[in-house]
Amino acid sequence: MTIGISPLGCNRTTGRGKADHMRIIVNAFVMALELLAIAGVAWLGFTYPLAFAALTALAALILGASLEYARIQNELPFYFDRVPARATLFAWIVAGLEAITKSILAGVVGLLTFLGTDPERLWNVAIIFGVVLFVGVQLVHWLRTQFRARPLRWGYFRLAAPLGLMYSVGLSFLAAPGFTELARRATFDMPEKPSMQQASEFLFLLKQTFDDIVERVRDRHPGVARMAVLNRVGSLAIGDAAVVVAVSAAHRDAAFDACREAIDLVKVEAPIWKRERWAGGDDWGFTEQQLRAGSAGVGT
Repeated sequence: MTIGISPLGCNRTTGRGKADHMRIIVNAFVMALELLAIAGVAWLGFTYPLAFAALTALAALILGASLEYARIQNELPFYFDRVPARATLFAWIVAGLEAITKSILAGVVGLLTFLGTDPERLWNVAIIFGVVLFVGVQLVHWLRTQFRARPLRWGYFRLAAPLGLMYSVGLSFLAAPGFTELARRATFDMPEKPSMQQASEFLFLLKQTFDDIVERVRDRHPGVARMAVLNRVGSLAIGDAAVVVAVSAAHRDAAFDACREAIDLVKVEAPIWKRERWAGGDDWGFTEQQLRAGSAGVGT
């Protein structure tokens, strides 16, 4: 039996193998650059939170304006039977307003993400942020290669909310200090006029307490569909509503029971400290004050 081997076939096989090796090298190089860029973004937020927030807002504004304009141009026939005269100007105005609103929100979220005074917590936040960002980048790559999706449009309109939810879930695994620790910080560590970092740190920990309360109440009340607990921040007059507990359920009894338990837990566990201002001075509410008509007391 005679077996013939074509030199041309060998060359093709060898060429294909070299191309595969080169593709692997290029993909590995691109992956390394992505990881380096993600680490750089996380480092920027960890080290310079104000600059990170400003760049986040600026990127959202510049990118969002063009993407919002393209979206509105495609949606005009959906909203109007006849496209208005000056449709381009209308689209740019609406796109600009939406981009400005979203960029402000992005900047605020970016600022609150990395503000604080606890280095260990901020380090963990940076790691979670980097992991979520990496997942988002890989998901965009997959959508582009599998479905020829447009990365910027998917990232801006479709993936931001799910990735934000993923980030929040990651933060929920961080250990939250107990009531005693929060009370100690509020009473002894918090100055009369706290810095932005100190206030952000305390509000973050307070939100963790609220989230834990909501989770426990929902576990004990299976009939609850959705639930939220909000507390006002800032100057309040006597008699103003300070806390809101909202619950939706199929039956009123389940909603009322969950509301009642949640507000009781908030009053017992959430360290909501009020600095009271009176005509004769102010304090953290540790001393009794005589109320009378026209009293000037205000809680902060």
